[in-house]
Amino acid sequence: MKTPYLMIRDPELKNIMLIKDFAHFTDRGFYLDPFINLISNSLLFMIGKRWKIMQQKLNPGFNSGKLKLMKSLRTGKKMAQLSIQARKELVLNNDLIPEEKFTDIDIVANVILLFAAGAEPVFDTFAFCFYELALNKPIQDKLRQHIYVTREKHETMRKHSEVIVLFREATNTYPVPGQSLIIEKGQKIITPTNSIYHDPKYYPNPDIFDPERFSPEEKAKRPKASELFFSDGLRFCIGKRLAEIELKLCSSEIISNFEVLECRKTENPIQITPTGMVVKPKNGV
Repeated sequence: MKTPYLMIRDPELKNIMLIKDFAHFTDRGFYLDPFINLISNSLLFMIGKRWKIMQQKLNPGFNSGKLKLMKSLRTGKKMAQLSIQARKELVLNNDLIPEEKFTDIDIVANVILLFAAGAEPVFDTFAFCFYELALNKPIQDKLRQHIYVTREKHETMRKHSEVIVLFREATNTYPVPGQSLIIEKGQKIITPTNSIYHDPKYYPNPDIFDPERFSPEEKAKRPKASELFFSDGLRFCIGKRLAEIELKLCSSEIISNFEVLECRKTENPIQITPTGMVVKPKNGV
């Protein structure tokens, strides 16, 4: 039996649901069997109060102040320290009530998630970014003169977004602002983020790689939730700041010292293969 989903395509409404009215949509709405997949015990799939407790324990390790001091080679050590502290407070603490107590499996699942989410998606964004820079030499030369990377990074994530949809579940009945629609508790919701990123209404000529779309002037023309690369609201990706720092540091280092060029294996356009909720290059980059 298939589950019916309500599709939300309006970025302004999505922004309200993710931030102002987050209390109505605290859960992602997709689940894994914990007996089959260890990751089901991670922050990504946790719901309700257990998600909030774990998120509060892990989030401080990813605040901008600490990350600015963190070198990429020390990331593993930092995550290990964070996990040990979380285990001490959530597993070994005998003063916790049963609903707030976690297991070693929960800690291990989140360690795996943090390492996986901080590796493959970042590497894929690197690859797509350098692919576009190889095809767009003037943009690459301009970037080399003014090493900021931010616009190029965001344009890469827009044009080559790995995650193509955003899921939520209504945890409370929700009257949609300004409309007669009532979203009932338990309703599954899907937002086709990749479709928004390729909608000419928000991004003219969406098939063109144009980092200037993310200049302050251009960003001001679009609804905020037309950019959900790391989701938004309280349930945004806690690894966002770490990923952004990794992308900026590594991209700057490579572009400053090397020229990225096409080769005989370079595809244009690149062939994409959908894999579940993500997209991957069919033949690599």
